[in-house]
Amino acid sequence: MKANAFLGTLRTSIVENFMVKNLLVLGDYGDITGGTSTVINSVTPRLKKSFDEILVIAPRRRRRLYQDFVDDNIKVTYQPCGTIPYVTVSQPLIKTARICTKILKESGNFKPSVTWVNDEALQVSAKICGLSNRIRTVHGLPRVSMDLEKEVINVFEWKLSMWVLNILEREGLKDVSAITTYSNYLKNKIQAYFSPTAQIHVIHNGIDPALFHPTLMEKEDVITYVGRFAIIKGIHNLLQAMKYVHRFYPNWKLWLVGDTFDQSMEYFKNIYNNRVVWRGHVHHNDIPNILNHSKIFIMPTIRDGFEIALMEAVASGVPSITTSAYERKEIYKGLVTFCHKDDHIDLAKKIIEVIDNWEEYRKKAVEASRIARAKFSWDQIAKEYLKVFEGAM
Repeated sequence: MKANAFLGTLRTSIVENFMVKNLLVLGDYGDITGGTSTVINSVTPRLKKSFDEILVIAPRRRRRLYQDFVDDNIKVTYQPCGTIPYVTVSQPLIKTARICTKILKESGNFKPSVTWVNDEALQVSAKICGLSNRIRTVHGLPRVSMDLEKEVINVFEWKLSMWVLNILEREGLKDVSAITTYSNYLKNKIQAYFSPTAQIHVIHNGIDPALFHPTLMEKEDVITYVGRFAIIKGIHNLLQAMKYVHRFYPNWKLWLVGDTFDQSMEYFKNIYNNRVVWRGHVHHNDIPNILNHSKIFIMPTIRDGFEIALMEAVASGVPSITTSAYERKEIYKGLVTFCHKDDHIDLAKKIIEVIDNWEEYRKKAVEASRIARAKFSWDQIAKEYLKVFEGAM
């Protein structure tokens, strides 16, 4: 009996050792601004030793050019998707079709054991191509709940685009093996809107403690924002707040790091351009140096729940202020100072309060950094994703 048991265990071990485990990743990959791409960029390389081969198929975004490349056992291939000029709603439909073609082209040489998807259109592409063991990661509110966008851009085409994306999102969540998202708030929203049968796992976004940590570098009288320049991010409220702050602290500067997407640069410069340094897009590896020179970090977003740039600032020991929008108190409670959502007067008051008591807030920020670096490390986050992937195979 013992011999039979031993042979059975040995046979199972041999089968497992020779079982090919391949991971297909569908989503934005490379040096691209955005939370979803940051998650893919950070998690995928940390899974190299856990899979025999990893293939990433990524649509190009925002006119940044890339070349396909292979890094160890990670192959990254980009598929330009494009759009019909002046027809916004065509983008997700073209993306679905083009990525389907790319998946079928790669299927002759690559058989995924599990597929990780971070986009509505790409999830539908994976479904059409018959890929099994699909893991869908949702990093934003369901499209049907995005009333703010309808108010900001109240045009027929935008509403039509939201309607199409909602259909793609709903179809994409059907028949998946598992769903991951970054907060319990978002988990409840997904359940309420779509009632998926798959289990929803809450996995936070993360930071790299090796890059983001407190330093003894001398700080400047600088307030910094990192992210897209868009109404949805509350940049207009930050610029209005700085008008008020500069009445009392005229020498403090505002650094804006990022680029535009929804609105033009001139739109925001017309609101306020006094003692504002428009730094534009910078490489992610340059962000720590910017944070280390800043005394305060501001994330005035109206909608987002888990801004990675904010967590990176917290990990760097920079006193941070953000809005109490949606699930932010669930994630950032005890780590940051909260202000009212979409209220530039309250934001200005919070900025002045931190300036007036900066040394006290700095000490609190150092403790917040310790918590953030321990709880939100990408190494730990990657392990949580791996458990979900292994459970689907």
